[in-house]
Amino acid sequence: MYLRYYSLPSHGEGTNSIGTVKRDLQELNDKFGTNFKNASNILKGIERGIKEILFLTGEEIFCSYDRLHGKFIFSWKRNSTKIESKCKIPNSRVEEFMDWIIKHSKQKIQNTKAYKIQIKKLILNNELDELDNLYRGMMIHKYGFTSDEIDEYKSESGKYKEFYGKKEKGSLF
Repeated sequence: MYLRYYSLPSHGEGTNSIGTVKRDLQELNDKFGTNFKNASNILKGIERGIKEILFLTGEEIFCSYDRLHGKFIFSWKRNSTKIESKCKIPNSRVEEFMDWIIKHSKQKIQNTKAYKIQIKKLILNNELDELDNLYRGMMIHKYGFTSDEIDEYKSESGKYKEFYGKKEKGSLF
C-alpha cells in the first residue's frame, strides 16, 4: 500500500513534502482481507506493517485514527527520490507467489503462518534462493507463459513487470 501511494500528491491539509492517505475501517478490511469490527484491532496489524516498511525501506510512516470522521490517517515525509523496492517481482504478485511456493513445496511445513512470514521477508528482500526459477515456474505452469514471453516481462534491472490479461491454466485432466 505504501509504495502505491508514496509519490501521489497530498490533497489534504499540509504541504507536498508530507504524504497522506485516509481510509475507513471497511476500506482497510477489504484491502487486507480482514474483518475487524473496531479500529483498535486493525491498528495492531497496521503497526506490524509500519515496522516492516521501516525495516525494509528505512522510511517512517505514521498512522492515527480520527474518531470523529472514522478514518485512519497514514502520513509520511516525502523524499525527492523515489523509493525502490528490493523485490524482483511485482508487489501485487507477492502473496500469490508465496501461496504457490507453499503449495509446491516438497518439504513438510509445520507452521504455515510462520513459514509465510519467513518466505515473504526473503522475497521482499530479494534473498530467496532460486527466486527467479521459482517465479518463472509459476508463470509457466500457472499461466502458460513461454520462456520468451517471460523474458519480455523482465527488465534490464532484473525486476519482473506486472502482467495482466493472462488467465490461470486449467488442469490437464
